[in-house]
Amino acid sequence: MDNYSHLEKAKEFEQDANLLESAFPNQMLGLKTTCLFYAAMHYLHAMASQKNKTLGDTHEKIKNSINPNSQIKIFTFKIYIYDAYITLKDCSEFYRYEIDNSKIVYQKQIEDNYEKSKEHFNNFVNYLVNTWGLQK
Repeated sequence: MDNYSHLEKAKEFEQDANLLESAFPNQMLGLKTTCLFYAAMHYLHAMASQKNKTLGDTHEKIKNSINPNSQIKIFTFKIYIYDAYITLKDCSEFYRYEIDNSKIVYQKQIEDNYEKSKEHFNNFVNYLVNTWGLQK
């Protein structure tokens, strides 16, 4: 996928999260979290493409490409930005793989994850724009 495609995908996922937030402010939190993660991932790919770099095609490769402690990193991100990306990924995976969505016991965790995800998404994308020159 080229820069334009990643950028368009990122914008679509971000717009989907915003539309869901407008239409369902207190519902679909896990889906909104997942949209934010995939928007962040595609913004990351778009930024890398703008720098003529490739991050890889798996979550593990992408993670290693921005991990400040990795031997195979492609970009040196500040640890708190790397942590923001990992938190987005983990919150999204929690919703998609770790829970039975019908169980109320998970609702508080989903709510907390969504709030964290919104903050981390904004920090992550602002970092890409302000530090790495992502052209949105």
